Amino acid sequence: MIPIESFSHEELVIRIQELEAQVEKLRREIMDQERLDFAWTGNLGHWYWDYPANKVTFNPRKVLQLGFSIDEIPESVSYQYFTDMLHPDDYEITMDAMRQHMMGQKEAYEIEYRIRTKTGGWRWYYDIGRITKRDENGQILLIAGIVFDITERKEMQAEIQATRDSLALRVEERTAELKRANINLEKALRAKDEFIAAMSHELRTPLTGILGLAEVLQMPHYGQMSEKQSKAVMNIESSGKRLLSVINDVIDYSKLQGGSVTTHPVWCSLANLSRTALQAIQHQAKLKHQEASLSIPSVEIKFQCDEQLVHRILLRLLSNASKFTPEGGQFGIESLADENSRQINITVWDHGIGISDQDLQRIFQPFVQLDAQLSRHYEGTGLGLALARQLADVVGGSISVTSVFGYGARFTLTLPWVE
Repeated sequence: MIPIESFSHEELVIRIQELEAQVEKLRREIMDQERLDFAWTGNLGHWYWDYPANKVTFNPRKVLQLGFSIDEIPESVSYQYFTDMLHPDDYEITMDAMRQHMMGQKEAYEIEYRIRTKTGGWRWYYDIGRITKRDENGQILLIAGIVFDITERKEMQAEIQATRDSLALRVEERTAELKRANINLEKALRAKDEFIAAMSHELRTPLTGILGLAEVLQMPHYGQMSEKQSKAVMNIESSGKRLLSVINDVIDYSKLQGGSVTTHPVWCSLANLSRTALQAIQHQAKLKHQEASLSIPSVEIKFQCDEQLVHRILLRLLSNASKFTPEGGQFGIESLADENSRQINITVWDHGIGISDQDLQRIFQPFVQLDAQLSRHYEGTGLGLALARQLADVVGGSISVTSVFGYGARFTLTLPWVE
């Protein structure tokens, strides 16, 4: 050891600074080693590839995750040892990712792959690394990276995908079932339409003949009938007309439900529509000694609508008005054209039994009679108003109602004023 007295003051200062620098370097090295030891014993896997020596050093934790003990796999292995443990489907893409990075095509080596476990299973890893050291000639000396175990995430993704595939299959199967159901439904609807058409002919044709014969028998030039015979013929005619009305209601309702009713707009006269509908109900009103009145605009109003469908709507409303108006009572029809709203309003009114507030929302439901007493006193299927509203929808109109129970009701058919 050189005596301290042999150093000058300046030399002593330099020597102390050198010693302090050595102490600081040693302290940093110790701290770096402590940080490295902490990282290597944590959950994050590290690896280093000594490229010239072809030796890969990796975190012992990865060995444990694969089911091996620390003694079963050395701390450093050849790169070939690592690649031999890759899943066959992942080998080529892993090699390609490393080649692209080493050739400078990718800034980093980044890949997901599977590694075989001791028991023959597979664990998924996310691996990312890069070249960290080269020699003076630019040759690779060291490649380092980190690796994460993503097996749980992959299993969750696989489970989610399986669920999606299962749902997609179920949707496909359900769609096929619905398609078959729709085909069967279309067949059923066609069969129903064919049945309705056949029944319409088979029922209406003989019934029309019966009604015609009943009318003929009541003519004077066929001979005088006794009072008893006359009543019997009138009962035949009345019952036949009720049956024909029921048949027409059921057939119309079925057609409306099947969407087979189409419109054919033509130029119509508001006055003629109202007058023709009222004339068609005159016979029914005459039987009950009722007064049927007509109110129409003083000027001719023409608009486009399906004349036949509108006539059927008015006929049902008028038939209802006559039915629920007592003998000797009054009902009628009022027609107006609103210039401001460009709407046609045809109101059928009566001085009949009226409708209570709680029943106003029920009267348009099919097959509904307001109560059992009414169903006994007044004939019908309960389809008249339901059909009228549905037909109004078909022609682009609507039906509204106001009523005072015990004093009558007003049903208004509103149609667009199309010119």
